[in-house]
Amino acid sequence: MARTAGARLATLSAAIAAAAMLAFALLWLMAKPLVELQTRRVIDGEARGLAALHAQVAPRDFGATVAGRSAVDAERGADYSLKAPNGVIVAGALDARAWDAPEHDGWREFDLPDSADPRGRPRSMLGRVVALADGSQLLIAYDLGRRMQFGGLLLSAALGGVLLAALLTGLAAWSLARRTSRQMEDVSVAMARILAGDLSQRLPVTGHTGVDLLTQDFNGALERIERLTTTMRAVADSTAHDLRAPLNRLRAAVEVALRREDDPAELRGALDTVLGEVDRVQNTLEALLRIALAESGTAPFEPVDLTSVVGDVEELYKPLAEEKGLHFETHIDDGLELPGNRQLLAQAVANLIDNAIKFTPNGGAVRLAALRLPDAILLEVADTGPGIPVEHRSLALERSRRLANASGTPGSGLGLSLVNAVARLHDGRFELGDNAPGLVARLRFSCAAAGAS
Repeated sequence: MARTAGARLATLSAAIAAAAMLAFALLWLMAKPLVELQTRRVIDGEARGLAALHAQVAPRDFGATVAGRSAVDAERGADYSLKAPNGVIVAGALDARAWDAPEHDGWREFDLPDSADPRGRPRSMLGRVVALADGSQLLIAYDLGRRMQFGGLLLSAALGGVLLAALLTGLAAWSLARRTSRQMEDVSVAMARILAGDLSQRLPVTGHTGVDLLTQDFNGALERIERLTTTMRAVADSTAHDLRAPLNRLRAAVEVALRREDDPAELRGALDTVLGEVDRVQNTLEALLRIALAESGTAPFEPVDLTSVVGDVEELYKPLAEEKGLHFETHIDDGLELPGNRQLLAQAVANLIDNAIKFTPNGGAVRLAALRLPDAILLEVADTGPGIPVEHRSLALERSRRLANASGTPGSGLGLSLVNAVARLHDGRFELGDNAPGLVARLRFSCAAAGAS
């Protein structure tokens, strides 16, 4: 926790608070000379103003002015005293103690009792005697303690604000440090489980900080790794399962060939069987790899001219359909484009047409359509074969699942599984329906995926 950003922020806050306290202490030490200098300037200003007033009014009126100022300005720490030419104090609140105080460079510093102070502390006064034109004297004095007290209040308020801000910042930093520390502990626990092989674990996301955003990216990478690992395991399992029977048949064919090596015709027939099984194994492997590529989400995408793709597949399979005596009907709209993997899309269309041709009896019909709908692009392959019952259609999409009506027909049972994987990869939907008679297979890509308008 001590190495977290929150802890460093808390330490920085404490350092700032200490520096602020030191700065305010220095300001307090410098405050008295500054307050005294300002007070001298205020007294000088009042002295000039009152001397000018004395020259303009009668002595009695001037005495009343001094008495009034003594009453009014006492709240701000100012006191006055007017002494007549004969030495008698005629106005003001200051008594003889103020007049008897020693003078230094024209200024007097003295203490006066303060009845308002509960601790009995005296008032520290700074004053100046002003000689008036008629021989009278005016003493103007200010309470330095009260002026220092006002400055102290300002300093205390500022210091309190800084300390409060530092305290709140420190608390926030401490909270952040604790939260970050707990989050790091959770991350450490999750990472230990991930390294132990549990790829379903995800790092905790508790807010919207920079760490949380980074954690979300890391979780996305974990999800991708889990998907790839799961796909690899599934491919390995499927390969082991799907190749077991072809390899057993291949071994049996080789054994038969070895037993009939003295009969060239039978040996040739056995070798033909071996080659057929090798082709079946190779096709099964290629289909499994294509399914793995589609399901892993790692297939590279690019803009695909779907019109061209479907047209190429049509040219490839139309002669096969006509050779079997099937009526091959096509309808392909122009300008069909979507981002995707051209090879996988072509393989999906080829699988659908190949299935339709294989399962449609002689004299039947196969229809291939690629259409632009208002909200989607639709690929549709329909035939007049036996079709698939509703209750078996979901089973037909599983890997290596061959239905009863497919017995005796070449294939690995992976064709529709590959089409379904390609549909999911392209954010599309694959569904089987009734062509009455026969089967209709539909691949639908939304406008968002297809970029259609």
